[in-house]
Amino acid sequence: MGNSSSGPTVPPPDLDALAAEATALGAASFAATPRLTPRASIGLPPDACKFALDPTQRLLFAGTSRGRLRVIGGGTAASASAWLPDGGAALRSSTTHLVSVGCESLLVQVLQSSGVLVWDLAAPGGRIIARIDPSWTLEAITAAAHPAASPHAHVFLATGDTTVHIVDAPSGRFHAKPLTARDMGLAPLGATPDDDDDIVALAPHPTDASLLLVVLALRGAVLVDLSKRARVRHYAFPPLPADMGGGGASDNFATCTAWHCGGEQFAVGFASGNVALARAGGKPRDLWWLRIAEGATPMPYPRTPVANLRWCRSPAGADGPGALMLSGAQWRMASDPDAGPQAVSIVCRAGGGGGVLGVGARRQQRRRLCRLRARRVRVRVRAAVARAVAVAQRRPAGGRQLTAR
Repeated sequence: MGNSSSGPTVPPPDLDALAAEATALGAASFAATPRLTPRASIGLPPDACKFALDPTQRLLFAGTSRGRLRVIGGGTAASASAWLPDGGAALRSSTTHLVSVGCESLLVQVLQSSGVLVWDLAAPGGRIIARIDPSWTLEAITAAAHPAASPHAHVFLATGDTTVHIVDAPSGRFHAKPLTARDMGLAPLGATPDDDDDIVALAPHPTDASLLLVVLALRGAVLVDLSKRARVRHYAFPPLPADMGGGGASDNFATCTAWHCGGEQFAVGFASGNVALARAGGKPRDLWWLRIAEGATPMPYPRTPVANLRWCRSPAGADGPGALMLSGAQWRMASDPDAGPQAVSIVCRAGGGGGVLGVGARRQQRRRLCRLRARRVRVRVRAAVARAVAVAQRRPAGGRQLTAR
């Protein structure tokens, strides 16, 4: 299975040989004009929408819009196989999240129906060892993550009611107490119309397994201490300046996040195509927008939403600034972030990401924005009905009495 081509047939690449070459990241990759050369082309299903990588076994997974799972690896791409969930028609829906649990060689597949499948990658051909039926919740699963710094094989699942559930991946069992909005220092869902938004990303701290970064679409980012079940600090989203495409603040919601490998900073991507940065400690606690360096050509607006964000390690190690990779574009930090928001320059502008990934990302952002708007309307309607009922209850039982003159 894969994309058809009219050109000559090319033998599949040896993935182990490619991975063994020390050419993935070098000094040239972080230069002002990076030299990135494609090394292999591997066919993917035309309806692929989510990807995950298992670095320990050198496997690449592609989840499709029909709930199928394609695995590429095991020596050569010719040995790739397609896994079809056997959990019934209710589980065969679009793949929304793929999470690799490398410490146990497991892969967690989250479906649009809110069903969850846990695959054992060590078993020949793959085997489902746990499944969670879609009936466990009435909310959609909006984010999923696994803490790489933790030796335990548990996964975080965020639902539309601003709750983070903790699941033991091998057994598929939920921990007794989920992380609620109150634990994160947030107002309960629907308390006010402005408090009604989704958790769009979960990012466990890369070095401290007790810290979890929770990013909401509109209300900012919250760093939570899981051991104390308390908020460490809250990061507010700054207003988007007019010269960066500001003016449509309601459409500029967060979409993704990524930690620096040292755990001192994190970045947040937005639907406007912009990226904001924050320090995990110290002040200020708000995020600041990344701008291109002075004299560089600004990117046109509106931009493609930032669908994926990764912070690559610099050749010097975790202490270096590294490079931000986002939905078809690459940003490089030119100097110390303490120098301010001007300390960023664009390394590579490669469009907004096309093909299946670009189209799927745009559709997902539109659906999320429509869901947020519809939820706000429902909250306002419920508030209006509650006010009308309260006014009616305060009136006398006999109504207003009229006196004749």
